[in-house]
Amino acid sequence: MADEFIGSRVRLEYDDQNESFSAYLPVEGVVSRRCAATTGPDDWYLVDLTEPIDYQHQIGPHFQFKRLIIPRVLIRSRWSGMPLRRDTEPSVFLLLVANDQDVSTDPLDIAEFTHVCWARCHSLHAA
Repeated sequence: MADEFIGSRVRLEYDDQNESFSAYLPVEGVVSRRCAATTGPDDWYLVDLTEPIDYQHQIGPHFQFKRLIIPRVLIRSRWSGMPLRRDTEPSVFLLLVANDQDVSTDPLDIAEFTHVCWARCHSLHAA
């Protein structure tokens, strides 16, 4: 059976856990595929963003930052037993997929991606 969430247009809004990242949200994109993980839950979804996020990621103390261009994000529902579907608006884990990170094959090592916050995922219906 095909995964109905793939192909959905979504809006991701800030929910909690990193107030400094809230300035980068909301963003919109299209769910391109479901991804398996090397460990843990295998219901991650890759979202191709309409506009990439230009993010200054802190990499060390004393204001050391690295500029990341984020064209995609990985999301997964935070709610146990509540999979991502077009008719739900759950809170999700939001992981950044930098421009130079490979997500072409499964399974993905989720630990390689930066978890920046929790977001609320809204499905956008065609007008």
